[in-house]
This record gives sequence, structure tokens and C-alpha cells, in this order.
Amino acid sequence: MKSAWGKDKFEKEIFFQTQDSQVNSNTAHHTVYFEATGTEPFWGLSISNTKILFKTPSHAILTPSPQPVRSAESNVKSYLVETELAELIIVIVKTECTNAMSGKVLPYKVNISCRKMVNASFVRIQGCGEYKRDKRLHDSWMLEKMGKEK
Repeated sequence: MKSAWGKDKFEKEIFFQTQDSQVNSNTAHHTVYFEATGTEPFWGLSISNTKILFKTPSHAILTPSPQPVRSAESNVKSYLVETELAELIIVIVKTECTNAMSGKVLPYKVNISCRKMVNASFVRIQGCGEYKRDKRLHDSWMLEKMGKEK
């Protein structure tokens, strides 16, 4: 999907340079359970039980992870993230989504609205995401004990 605004506007008006430019999804010893990416401009989102990381190639926002708001009528989960410098509204929708660059199909569509806190309007971006499964759980299992019997 083509963006209505250019990369320069996104870089200058929405984000700030973090003090630690080496922020990544392993920061703060948390396990990421959801990841999403998008283009126009390139961006990435990682969500864990404790942190949300939203980043572009040159900027990042790392915040504590708030409790998601779940829609009662559909399979939609939303996060409202506010820092002193920026605000993010993250909406995760269970619907098939195709990555605009790679063509990879993922099970979730992600809509993000972001802005600086100082009188800026929201910029809306879209991408695709998926929940990360523990690969140890994706194998054969054998019941060894049930109740008091072996």
C-alpha cells in the first residue's frame, strides 16, 4: 500500500532518536509473543508481556506494555501507548494480510496510528503480523501421568 506521506515527513514529525540506538526485541529480558512489520516506511513492532517496541531503521519507541483492549464483537485487540514524546494506537485484527514487499501471507492485519505529543496529527500505517509460538510445543507429546496413576 502506498503511503500518502513521504518517509522524510514520517522520520521528522513522528519519531525521536532514542538514547540507546541498539534497542532490539531482546531488550529488558522479555519474550516477544507478537511481531509485525510494514513498509512505506519500513517499520517493525514487537509486543511482549512487559514491553512494546515500535521501530524504524533509525528510530525506536520502547514502552511498558499496557493491557490490551479486546473487542466483544470481533477478533480485534487494541493497545494505547502514551509516552512523554509520542502516542501510538495499535490495532491488531484477525484477518489475512499480505506483505506488500515480500508477498508473504500472515494471519493478522496491523493498523498503527502514531504522533508526537506536541500538537501533531496522527500518521496511519499498516502492516501484517503473527503471534510467535514456542517451537518446543510444536512436536509430539506423550501423557506420562494422569491423576495418581502412571
